Amino acid sequence: METIRTRIWQEEPEPDNAFAALSCHCHGYDVYGDLLKQASWIEYLFLL
Repeated sequence: METIRTRIWQEEPEPDNAFAALSCHCHGYDVYGDLLKQASWIEYLFLL
């Protein structure tokens, strides 16, 4: 399986399913824990 590396997006897979993300980080910010609760969609788009 090919591994793709980027400095923008980082995902950690779940232990039993490589296609489901346990955690997702965008530029070091926790997407599901922090960003989706507090940032507007335009702020999130600007971050990307």
